Amino acid sequence: MIPRPYFKRIRPNPQDPSWFAFSDPDNRIDLRVKHLPPYPEPDSSGAMPDSRRLANDLFDNRAAAAVSAAVGDPGAVRVRPQSGNLDPNALLEWKDYEGKAPNVFIMTPKALAAMAYGDYFPGMPPVDLADVTQAYVRSVEGAQTGQVYAL
Repeated sequence: MIPRPYFKRIRPNPQDPSWFAFSDPDNRIDLRVKHLPPYPEPDSSGAMPDSRRLANDLFDNRAAAAVSAAVGDPGAVRVRPQSGNLDPNALLEWKDYEGKAPNVFIMTPKALAAMAYGDYFPGMPPVDLADVTQAYVRSVEGAQTGQVYAL
């Protein structure tokens, strides 16, 4: 048996951050620039055209829109919450178990999008998944539980 990776990572096509408005107050996914037509017209025989090719061609654009909406303003993102437990710009959330268990930081969904941001929008400093994982494990299971580690 020849050893080979189960999955080969393919980097997405680079995107222009100006295509996706991160200033939307409702944090909606902005597909105005890279959208699919709502309903294609049937051809002369009445058959509907196959739009899978167009959907596949626009996949990276649409995924970038979701990543951009999840991250929001990249300049406002911070690692730990500044005020209270729920900071919409923080990558970590403080979990207070009121003395029943050790208090810890946990990753928010925004953390996953922030890790993918550098792949979709080159020029922004990416965060290596191994570094985030190591910092998370050290913060939760290390000798200094609850410690915040800068990446």
